[in-house]
Amino acid sequence: MAMTLLVLGGSPTAQAATAARTPLSAAFRAKTFDDFVVAIHQHESDLRVGRIYGDGGRSYGPLQISYKAWRDAVKSNPSIGGKYADCSSLEYSKKVMLAYLQQHDAAALQRGDWETCARLWNSGPAWRTKIRATNEYWASVRTFLLHANS
Repeated sequence: MAMTLLVLGGSPTAQAATAARTPLSAAFRAKTFDDFVVAIHQHESDLRVGRIYGDGGRSYGPLQISYKAWRDAVKSNPSIGGKYADCSSLEYSKKVMLAYLQQHDAAALQRGDWETCARLWNSGPAWRTKIRATNEYWASVRTFLLHANS
């Protein structure tokens, strides 16, 4: 896959901030939901599966799902079923993530706006009020997503 290198002036911090706001190329937007899940999985747990606790015990599983996010997802899509402990499974966690993103920003999910989806996943529905808090998360997920094979 050919990659384009974007060269920006200024300090490394300014470069990172500018790159984070750079419009996404058509190829980047064409990444699939599965590519997005792999990028989140890689960031959250280094592609591990099973009983993984993070965020001081507040998040669980390969996609680091909080109890609140799980409850929101299952409430919005009862067909998911299961228990919070089932979030140790990557396949179950993908269903939870999909339902959560559909509930809180279906339009972003539909158009493949992975930046919005990543920030939402990281910080919840009010992420727009705390963009700075999600910059580092998005930069990491974006890097993994740019290298995803699809």
